[in-house]
Amino acid sequence: MSYQRTHRYCKGTGEVPRASGLPGFCFACNGTGKLTVYTAEEKAMQKAKRDRWESARTLVTAHARKVSAPNGVSALTFRLDVVAGFDALGEREPERMERLYASLDAGRLNDVVRALYAYRNNASEGEHCTGCNKDNLPKGMMCDREAATKGLCLRCCPHNHG
Repeated sequence: MSYQRTHRYCKGTGEVPRASGLPGFCFACNGTGKLTVYTAEEKAMQKAKRDRWESARTLVTAHARKVSAPNGVSALTFRLDVVAGFDALGEREPERMERLYASLDAGRLNDVVRALYAYRNNASEGEHCTGCNKDNLPKGMMCDREAATKGLCLRCCPHNHG
């Protein structure tokens, strides 16, 4: 099990002395003063997860070249949007990556590529929250329960979406 220890160089302050003698930001611990030490098992799990992500990304990128782009979209734009959709899905909704991996393992490459293209285009258009005035919110972040809360994101909505 991983544990945190005090960073020895900055002595837990998150600041290190510069050549000028003034304190500077400690980049090794990101200014927290703590380092996380992982066990060999945790490192192996992280490496396996990273390798799975990289192999899936390579597979999707290669297969996006073989799928025909929608009408009015260049092949290059289509491929770039598919890769951007893959990256956005991994960043915004990492819990959905296991389902994507299962679809790839089942051989549904064409469906995955088209879905990633659609995800990228839907996520980039985004919605606007009238409460906090944020733009480009994914459609899943908007409240859809009542007409009174139409246009509010889940953060501004009075409902308990937990």
